[in-house]
Amino acid sequence: NKVRITFLALLTLVSCSKSKVSSEEYFMQLYTEICMKNITDPAAIKSAIDSKHIKSLPVEKAKYFLSGQAGEAWLTTHSGKPFVITLTDKGPLCSVHAKEANIAALENLFKQTVSVAPEGLAVANDPAKSEVMPMGKIHTLSYSWKKPDAPKSIYFMLSTNESTTANLQAKASVSIASK
Repeated sequence: NKVRITFLALLTLVSCSKSKVSSEEYFMQLYTEICMKNITDPAAIKSAIDSKHIKSLPVEKAKYFLSGQAGEAWLTTHSGKPFVITLTDKGPLCSVHAKEANIAALENLFKQTVSVAPEGLAVANDPAKSEVMPMGKIHTLSYSWKKPDAPKSIYFMLSTNESTTANLQAKASVSIASK
């Protein structure tokens, strides 16, 4: 009985600590733990998604997030907010999408995550871009990591939309590309 009470107390602590993670931190956890960590192995991306028990989206709903590319999409929530993870067949390209986000906080977390490359890789920061579109002001940050003399780079991009009425306020992607 004492073990059961201790277990329930631990379970309560764990669930409380999970809920204290902001939506922006959760977004970046999905991005780093699923997309960044596994970008060279699409099967590992799917395995990471499965291990978190994230449900796949029906094909018709996935199309919107895949932007015409062939691939798969999964839906999860945190604090009642939806997040979608996508993996295209070509590339691969792994992305995390958020309906709502604190743009400044998310951009800071993104920069902290990708502005310093692991040892042996050089980091490049492309100039930030801003563009006013009918659906709001789009701001894009991009970085890449590359081994010296390697033909390909790991490319990271975050696009945000300041409009609170936009279908999506944030999309972070990672891919491997020739640069």
